[in-house]
Amino acid sequence: AGGVGGHGGDGASGGEGGRGGDAGSNGANAVGGAGGGGGKGTAGSGGAGGNGGFSQVRSADPADPGLNVGPGIATGGAGGHGGDGVSGGRGGDGGFAVGAGSGNVASGGGGDGGAGTTGNGGDGGNSGVAISYLTGTGNVTSGNGGDGGNSVSGVGGNGGAGGDPNYNPQPTLTPISGGIVFNEASAGMVTGGNGGHGGNGGAGGGNGGLGGGAATIGLGDVVSGNGGDGGDGTNGAGGAGGRAGYATATGVTSTGSATAGHGGDGGNGTIGGAGGDGGDFNGFFSATGRSSATGGAGGHGGTGFSGIGGAGGNGGTASVNPGPTAPDGGFVVGGKGGDGGDGVTGGSGGHGGFADGVHRQTITGGDGGNGGAGTSGSGGAGGDGGSSYATAGGSSTSATGGDGGKGGAGGAGGGAGGGGGDATNFGAGTTHAGDGGKGGNPGGHGGNGGNASAVNTAGATAGAAGLPGTGGTGGTPGTVTAIPGFAGIALTDNVVAPTNSVVTPSLAAAGPVIGPAEAADTPTDFSTSPLFNYSLPLGPFEIYREYTSFGLRLNTPLGSVPLFSEGVSFLPTPDGQTGGFVYHFGNPLLYFGTMYNVSSGQTGFLFNGLLLSWPGPSQFGGIIPNINYFPVTF
Repeated sequence: AGGVGGHGGDGASGGEGGRGGDAGSNGANAVGGAGGGGGKGTAGSGGAGGNGGFSQVRSADPADPGLNVGPGIATGGAGGHGGDGVSGGRGGDGGFAVGAGSGNVASGGGGDGGAGTTGNGGDGGNSGVAISYLTGTGNVTSGNGGDGGNSVSGVGGNGGAGGDPNYNPQPTLTPISGGIVFNEASAGMVTGGNGGHGGNGGAGGGNGGLGGGAATIGLGDVVSGNGGDGGDGTNGAGGAGGRAGYATATGVTSTGSATAGHGGDGGNGTIGGAGGDGGDFNGFFSATGRSSATGGAGGHGGTGFSGIGGAGGNGGTASVNPGPTAPDGGFVVGGKGGDGGDGVTGGSGGHGGFADGVHRQTITGGDGGNGGAGTSGSGGAGGDGGSSYATAGGSSTSATGGDGGKGGAGGAGGGAGGGGGDATNFGAGTTHAGDGGKGGNPGGHGGNGGNASAVNTAGATAGAAGLPGTGGTGGTPGTVTAIPGFAGIALTDNVVAPTNSVVTPSLAAAGPVIGPAEAADTPTDFSTSPLFNYSLPLGPFEIYREYTSFGLRLNTPLGSVPLFSEGVSFLPTPDGQTGGFVYHFGNPLLYFGTMYNVSSGQTGFLFNGLLLSWPGPSQFGGIIPNINYFPVTF
């Protein structure tokens, strides 16, 4: 165990707390020391809390660092509390934790910020990142971010992140790294830390911290961290809620559940703070799929005492692509939008999250959040329901769009209801577009119903129009559109030669027979399944799907320009092995994705052709990436 850092001394300005000691072992437990608290500041700021020490647990067999059989638990040290003062001191960051055995791995949480009197409260410290190469059932958890300090007449401190913003191996999917597993055989649960709450303040509340991400290539459940709530402002605005962490899973045989965290609620104040967005989940699995995948709910907006209420946060998206051989089952659900806060004018509700999947039993977009009530102003608008997209699947696959949120009531008029989410289904199951939300009283416009596009139009239902508020106008109902099938093109080779041929006048009699008539070939059906190749023209634009990729492109006289593309490409990897795949996203200016090589066990992350690769389990040397050039084309 590492030693605890010393406490900073009190003074006109408080002294900084000492850093906790680091700890390491081969197979045994290792605990990083906690950071010391900052000293109090009588005439100035409080001292910053010390950072927690890190922890590393290697394999039990130092001669074979890839054995990964050590039972040791790796625990990072907690950050120290910031000292109180005229301005509060910042909390210390938690120590990171790395494990290569079968035991649990937990990083240290961030320290709370110190309280301020006339100055601002101190910010909470960030959690450390928790990384594991384990093969057993040990869990991997990043600590929570520290809470921001309160302030009597200043602004409350911001909450710390539930992960390490400076360690970021997957910038496209996990902006804040929390818990990460780099071993396919790991069955442990991976959890990102929650963001710290913003501090309360007389001049305004602090913002909530960001939730930590959760990423794995293993088998266990994945849960990303919640965003922290914003602090309340007595004579100022409420703080914004923190965004939840992203959840990512790319295990080959993963079957566990995946849940993204919810956004933090906005703080109350003269103006309500906005709710944080729910976390997104994105995963690809080549054989089976997650039993469930859920995007995080958006946080609710705060109440505005003398101004507008805070807007609700948007629900997180949920996307699962288990590959064409996966069995049917499980569900994918987009996060619900957060409700808008009440105020003189109501805040708008957040939009529901998008949901898409392959071979899932139910795919459901998130409902939109309700608009907040306005006392003398207008009510807030309801959020739109999230759309759903069933790429393929068995007869049980259903696609359902989220319902639009209700508009808030208002003294100057009700808010409009949110629109229902669209539903698209390439499978044989049912399709239900979301209903429009009801308009708020008085006079709020009802939301429009969502549209349904389906192969099985008999099982498709358009979204109903939202009812109006008193004296208002209702929405427009949605429509049902058939996704065209492909009847196939019968091609034949039916060549019939002439029975006589006149070569010259001297041979004007019956000429030689060139050959008998060729019988017609059996027609060949070159039809293509709409489950794998499909395009829908929309004027100059075209929605397309080509096997495992889909997107939107613009058709020009010089060729097509992909405006958006997403999917999975199977291709050889830079080390010459086969069996790898790249999950990619692209537009005319950007291309990135994550790569996994099944044959060599190498995991990499791709960004505009530059590949940072981790060669797999090693004695922590794998943390430092190899850099290879990997050319990318659309």
